[in-house]
Amino acid sequence: MMTVLSYVFNVLGIALMILSSLVKGKRMEGILVLLCAGNLFLGVGYLLAGSGINGSVTSFIGCVLTLINYFFQRKNKPIPVWLNIVYGVVLITVNILVGGWNLFTLIVVLACIAFILGVFQKSGKGYRIFTLCNILFWCLYDLATKTYSALISHSVQFLFALIGILLNDILKFSFSKDRSETNRV
Repeated sequence: MMTVLSYVFNVLGIALMILSSLVKGKRMEGILVLLCAGNLFLGVGYLLAGSGINGSVTSFIGCVLTLINYFFQRKNKPIPVWLNIVYGVVLITVNILVGGWNLFTLIVVLACIAFILGVFQKSGKGYRIFTLCNILFWCLYDLATKTYSALISHSVQFLFALIGILLNDILKFSFSKDRSETNRV
């Protein structure tokens, strides 16, 4: 039963993460809300799978830090560099304390750095580039910990992050009625 619930929570979490990669947004507010909820679901999914404790803890911390960044964005204030350094120190320290210093922790730390750099961005374009790096590290972690429910989710998320980059950043696709300005070459 827990395995089935793990898959359900991972699917819900990844759906929210996929949406975050597809949101065009010149500002990060909508992306951060989706990331916050997605991290929450993924953290629960790792717990229910019974493996990947670093993934679970990191997802819960990711939920909190995206929520903090959301409030900065909402008030139209820049996210201080020192705050991102604090995020990095917290994520690295907690992962070492929870998982020890090993290959799993190293992979998660690299994913955390990519995540922090992604949510520090001012636009969706920058976020999506760092998201690709982040997802690749999580796929490696999922393979190493044999958390296949998360691997499936992260693989799908990687595909949609690529689609988001293609649509939003390369083709400059817009769902608005007047595409004449956004689709010019």
